[in-house]
Amino acid sequence: MRYLPLAQALLTRRVPVYVHYGITHRCNLRCRMCGLWKIGNRHSELELPQIRQVARNLRRLGTAAISLGGGEPFLRPDLPEIIRAFSDSGIEVRVLTNGLVRDPDLLRRVQETGLRHISLSLDTPDPARQADICAREGVWEGILEAVRHWAEHLRPRRGLGVLNCVVTRLNYLELPRIVELAEAFGFYASFVPLELHHYRDADLGCREAFHDMPFTAEDHPRLDAAFNELIRMKARGRRIFNSTPFLEYTLRYLKGKPTGWRCRAGSLSFSLSPEGLYSMCHRFQGTGRFGTEQVSAADPDFVDWFLEEHAAREAERVASKCQSCFRPCWQEVALAFTHPRAFLEAAALRRPGPIPKGLPDPRQLVDPAHRRGPA
Repeated sequence: MRYLPLAQALLTRRVPVYVHYGITHRCNLRCRMCGLWKIGNRHSELELPQIRQVARNLRRLGTAAISLGGGEPFLRPDLPEIIRAFSDSGIEVRVLTNGLVRDPDLLRRVQETGLRHISLSLDTPDPARQADICAREGVWEGILEAVRHWAEHLRPRRGLGVLNCVVTRLNYLELPRIVELAEAFGFYASFVPLELHHYRDADLGCREAFHDMPFTAEDHPRLDAAFNELIRMKARGRRIFNSTPFLEYTLRYLKGKPTGWRCRAGSLSFSLSPEGLYSMCHRFQGTGRFGTEQVSAADPDFVDWFLEEHAAREAERVASKCQSCFRPCWQEVALAFTHPRAFLEAAALRRPGPIPKGLPDPRQLVDPAHRRGPA
């Protein structure tokens, strides 16, 4: 980890210490709360020489960490070379995946890069409900098999494994159980609130598919109880990746209340589309609509453009008219540099707890109430 940029970010709030790069919009799933797969196009994605230029540019800007996501990043056979492009530039890499691309050679080559941070997605302890969310049978078991495989890889490297869970009306009563599932493999649970405003555009439209996911006023008392339990678990040292302030703000967001939080995407963090285009956050990526900057991070002049405050002005312009989301990619970074408690909790994650030996068989973790046939 590059600590000088982190110190500069604390002082100036202008160093983009974290970048999310969606290296592809293509995906092997059709999750009901996501429409990115509708615009996946292999031919528009940056090639490796361009990605290496992006890595050089981000190093010059002071970027300390990058997440490589999608879509599904394992659909790119050059993923190992992409990881190395950034790690060789001194940038800490985390890969965000659903774990369901079963290419043994690709998996081996990715692990040979020395990757130490991985996030996998799991939304429920109920296999049938996970299949409904992802529009594919058998995904629950496949995801947890991938979690177990990665836990074995991370253990000797003292790496960080994260289980991402999108919080919706379908699973909010199960959130403490998600923490237990993550902990069984030495992972941390990260809770991502459903983006209530997102994906309304025609090319990304999926609002119809998650009509049963937003919360109603009748849900609020139990939603309060679920998040208060997560906050108590966090205070007791359970493996929850989110900061306490983030959980508190997320509860307000999911209930449709103003969070009172100023978005800082575009300054401390920003997003890159598969085409390498800069935007303050993922909401505007790839749509060609309001908020998408037609500026490529693979351009050698990108660093000068960013440092001349063009990016900051663009972020302010977009944020002033944006219906704010509360996605951890952006808000946790901002909280870590502006909120003392979030900063201390983020610092503690620099030394994640050890991954236990004797990892469980995923089939043993299915709750009896969710088993098909006799328990």
